[in-house]
Amino acid sequence: MNTLIRLFGMWVGYRKWICISLLLTIGGALCTLAVPALSQSLINEGIIGNDLGMVLHYGGYMLLFTLVAAGLQVVNTLIAVNFSEWTAHHLRVEAYNRIQQLSFGNIDRLRPSDLLMRLTNDIQNIKIAIQQGILNLALVPIMLIITVILFAVRSPSLLGLMLV
Repeated sequence: MNTLIRLFGMWVGYRKWICISLLLTIGGALCTLAVPALSQSLINEGIIGNDLGMVLHYGGYMLLFTLVAAGLQVVNTLIAVNFSEWTAHHLRVEAYNRIQQLSFGNIDRLRPSDLLMRLTNDIQNIKIAIQQGILNLALVPIMLIITVILFAVRSPSLLGLMLV
């Protein structure tokens, strides 16, 4: 727990980017879930109604929402990669500085391979966890909340079935 508090303290100056990433995640989730909602209208009004204009209309909006969702995800990925790379760099510098402060007795006792592994593999795993956390941790609850809202608005009779 103490390590997480230290990491959060290190990220104080980057809260703006975390908030932007969260907003991009919400926008991407809205655009992603708009496509199935538009599919319902496309089928009901365009295909069943045999109206090619409506099919093209809803199909165009579905394409637009898909492109916007992809763009938002690309920007969010850029933020996540930059943020995780900055964190990994900071952790490597701090670990290297800590190794430099070790006494000669500690350096003789610790194997160089262990120290090298701490500077590479462990920090790389932390970087990947941070990156995936930024990209996916908020996405799942946001998608679930938006899905429940869409069910409640578009098909309230099925809401009880979904909650079971």
